[in-house]
Amino acid sequence: MATKHFFNAQTDGSGTSLVAKHLEGLVACRGGSLVLHPDNIVTVAHHEKAKVAVISGCGSGHEPGMAHFVGCGMLTAAVQGELFASPSTRQIRKALNMCSRSAGIILIIINYTGDMLHFGLAAQQHNASGNTPVRSVVVADDVAVGRSRNSLVGRRGLAGAAIVMKLIGAAAAAGLSLQECGALGDAIASNQVTVGSSLDHIHVPGRSQEYGSLTDDTLELGMGIHNEPGVRLISPIPKPTDLISEMLALLLDAEDTERAYVPVNDNDAELLTINNLGGVSLLELSAFTAHTVAILKQRYSICPIRVMQGTLISSLNAPGVSITLTNLTNVSRSTSTSIDRILEFYDAATDATAWPRTALPIKEMTTNAARLVETIEDEDDKPSFSQDLRLPAETEERLRLSCQNVISAEPMLTVWDTEMGDGDCGETLTRGVKSLLLWLDTVSGQSLSILSLLSRIVHICEEDMGGTLGAIFAIFFASYQKQVSERCVGKDGTVIQNVLLQSLAGALEGLCKYTLAREGDRTVMDVLIPFVQRVAEDGFESAVNFAKDKAEYTRRMVPKLGRGTYVGEGSAGTIRPPDPGAYGVYEILRGLNGQSYEEL
Repeated sequence: MATKHFFNAQTDGSGTSLVAKHLEGLVACRGGSLVLHPDNIVTVAHHEKAKVAVISGCGSGHEPGMAHFVGCGMLTAAVQGELFASPSTRQIRKALNMCSRSAGIILIIINYTGDMLHFGLAAQQHNASGNTPVRSVVVADDVAVGRSRNSLVGRRGLAGAAIVMKLIGAAAAAGLSLQECGALGDAIASNQVTVGSSLDHIHVPGRSQEYGSLTDDTLELGMGIHNEPGVRLISPIPKPTDLISEMLALLLDAEDTERAYVPVNDNDAELLTINNLGGVSLLELSAFTAHTVAILKQRYSICPIRVMQGTLISSLNAPGVSITLTNLTNVSRSTSTSIDRILEFYDAATDATAWPRTALPIKEMTTNAARLVETIEDEDDKPSFSQDLRLPAETEERLRLSCQNVISAEPMLTVWDTEMGDGDCGETLTRGVKSLLLWLDTVSGQSLSILSLLSRIVHICEEDMGGTLGAIFAIFFASYQKQVSERCVGKDGTVIQNVLLQSLAGALEGLCKYTLAREGDRTVMDVLIPFVQRVAEDGFESAVNFAKDKAEYTRRMVPKLGRGTYVGEGSAGTIRPPDPGAYGVYEILRGLNGQSYEEL
């Protein structure tokens, strides 16, 4: 594993986000054809109002995806989150507003939990506001995790996203309607298969090395783009032709009921994409491509109608490669769009920096377009409440204790999440509690307002935490704030402790509308749900003790949602580390109960 970086933290020397600096560099190279907006949003400088806009985004670390695909004939805008963390709902809504002066918006989402939550909520809110209609296209092309293990979370979104972005971007530029672009996007996404392999894990700048390296004679088949474990380890490392043969079998074996997602027939028109996960030399990548083309022809009688190689959707500098096949014959049948027309979209010129030039431009790209709005007023982050309730004097002390518990537990949570996920759970929670501590410093000594406090917590969860946990917490606390407000505003003599406890059930109900996770899935819900239920029955202290038992019991659970789903199956009853998110919730509750962190 390569652990040396020019930037050894996720900020540069001045404290600016490494992601923000990366986007500044991208825009600096484009001579004014791109615009960088606050909140890590990149747009084209001009877009025709009469045509559909196309937006995508993801956590950073997958460059060139997605910002380097912004350009005429591809993406209209891209929204970047921090490293391996989805952009927030507010960022995405801001990008949607920037593109609202168009004939509709296609939102291309890669299937990861955080992205699905944030992009889905942003699209829902935008459509509810009566603005330009948004149509979502979800990319889920991975075949490494079979049907029986992804029934809830679905297939992961991988390099197939780049093909969807190119074809839909070109279709939109050609004048197809929102409905036509959406139908074409769905058809492409549902006729893609991808599998990857890597020689090692990757090291994230600013983090420890707990992911661990693979031994020199070991390769991981099916590893995800966030350091998630793959299907299996292979040792010794096979010959390239043997590895490619096994990867193609996962993509094309019609008898593999776990992975036969896309039917393939003789003479089908296939696009072949060889994607560099970030750390493979062009010398090896091209050789890998040549062998793949040869094996496809020899064993499957497939002669790809187009072959492309390059770095499209990476995992920082992972020494790995993925293979994607897109069946254009199936796409054509399901959309009544000819294969020649789809190839026109594929070959169409684009000035997106990262798209490999597969064909010379035939026409000059249009320049008589309307300029996008470059500035949008930020939403007011200072809500005011006409009536409110004041929290007890000891509340600030309890909140600080909860924050300190999480900070103390962070190394342990990170180790657990590294083993079962992508290693960011502890850092995500710590970012949130540190932001809360800073805010508490600004109001120290004042009588705390419950609604203002909850509003600040929602803001912190969405803006500072990010990722899946940030989305889950933001939705829960936003729902909690609504419940508290309904119970206390305008009602004199209300007892604050009763309001806070009685509002929990409604907050949980609000959260459950936006996530499939329930008790037993090995997530934060394994603590949150029983805690809320026990509060109603036996009070707060009893519920906190019950939460500890439930957090510990996640050691015996098989993950059903989140990135832990892709870890080796094991079985119910197998002892694992506790779910770090569930345990983090318990540490927060323990602090609110006046109990300090105790090392296990």
